[in-house]
Amino acid sequence: MLRTKIKPTIRKIASHFGISKNYFDEYFKQQTGTSSLDYRLAYRLKLVETYLRYSSTRLGESPTNWSSVTKTIFQNY
Repeated sequence: MLRTKIKPTIRKIASHFGISKNYFDEYFKQQTGTSSLDYRLAYRLKLVETYLRYSSTRLGESPTNWSSVTKTIFQNY
């Protein structure tokens, strides 16, 4: 998994392209059929699903570990 300290926000992405956040959101939804926020949430959930599918850790084995894993995933993406 690629980990980076850069947390791309919608505002930063829009600024990179020289457009407003609102325009970026409208354009993204027009092109993908989903909002950028929903897309990012789905991506994060897919990361959690992949972790659970390919990890030897079971959900019930270590609730503390599960909490830290999801927190790390959601903060990084």
